[in-house]
Amino acid sequence: MALQHIILTRLNSQESTGYDITKHFRQSRGVDWVAGHQQVYRELAKLEARDAVSHTVYPQDRKPDRKVYKITAKGLEELGDWVKRGQICLHPFRDEISAKILAAQPDDLPHVIQSLENLKDKVEANLKQIQQTNTKWLADKTANSHEIMMKKIVLNRTKAHWESLHDWCNETIFALRAVLIEPNEKPQQHSECNSLSESYFEGTR
Repeated sequence: MALQHIILTRLNSQESTGYDITKHFRQSRGVDWVAGHQQVYRELAKLEARDAVSHTVYPQDRKPDRKVYKITAKGLEELGDWVKRGQICLHPFRDEISAKILAAQPDDLPHVIQSLENLKDKVEANLKQIQQTNTKWLADKTANSHEIMMKKIVLNRTKAHWESLHDWCNETIFALRAVLIEPNEKPQQHSECNSLSESYFEGTR
């Protein structure tokens, strides 16, 4: 899936500036895509070069002119062709926390746990944002039932991803904390934690 198709999808929904599109990506917390300011403007230029989008300049007092983009008939045709394609690309999985865990030595476990706690905080923020996005989309009186259903499906998929990551963070933190407790010093209250740790790492010894 190309960023250009996501931009066309956005413009098919409403005319937008490059800033509006970037803001949408930032506020949606990766519901459909993640892209920075320069990426968006670079792809808009490519789309306009092949007449998939056009723009109108609106002068503003004491502010830079506002350049508003809209999808063209050619852009709609391109977007429709992309939707009809059966092929789906799986993009490379990039995950910093997994790389940290693989690089960690036994003495690094407290730092790994802290990184996991930080990741969990970010995941919780994303889940909160998804709920806010869901409320906003459902309150959109301009959307028809089909649009609401499609948005709900995408939100559910994104929510499931972050909830799964949140569960993994909790399980891993719990298990790694158990590893830090010496076997002959484990108090009774850690029995559940120790049991989880043993099952979590079963087959790794």
